[in-house]
Amino acid sequence: MPEITGLDLRRRLLAAGAPIPMALMTAYPTEAGRRQALDAGIFSYLTKPVSPGELAACVAASQGGPLR
Repeated sequence: MPEITGLDLRRRLLAAGAPIPMALMTAYPTEAGRRQALDAGIFSYLTKPVSPGELAACVAASQGGPLR
């Protein structure tokens, strides 16, 4: 996202009272970035490339069950 990072978006959503499940997908993973994401309440930290099955499983898990 050119204007804002995923972590910034997460923080804005929380500040607005919208604690929705959120995954972060990155092409440049770092342990520090992973820790920041998880500390901010990011549900899952995914590293590109992500398979369609992995993405579907992440979405399903964030909603509390299998994908239907």
